[in-house]
Amino acid sequence: MIPADREHIGRAWPRILGILEQRSPHLHAFLQGSEVADVTDQVVIVAVSGSVAVAMLSRPDERNGVAAVIRGISGQDLTVEFTELHEAAAAPATAGATGGDAADDGPVDHEKIIEEIRAAFDAEVIDTENRE
Repeated sequence: MIPADREHIGRAWPRILGILEQRSPHLHAFLQGSEVADVTDQVVIVAVSGSVAVAMLSRPDERNGVAAVIRGISGQDLTVEFTELHEAAAAPATAGATGGDAADDGPVDHEKIIEEIRAAFDAEVIDTENRE
């Protein structure tokens, strides 16, 4: 059992990611470049790259999959929440993410979403409109 604090969970994070890479490659893809932003009141707050990753990882089944690995490593009944990396740096104490409504943030930036998905999956964008 490891203490439920940012330092200890942060040190265990690479191991947690390794387990997720084997068990759930899709979760691991969204967690690439992530870091433990905070641990408070038995909640591990993980900062991830982009709002698409936050939205996907905040879905109950996905969140529970990550939490199960954290619980297995820590030996404690911890839950997990996700936030964007830049939000975590600005305000770690208030960094819980609920996968809120995109309309709350104004118009959808489709180019940003496409770039986040491309980066998460190391994908190539194919322009189908200008194919020869």
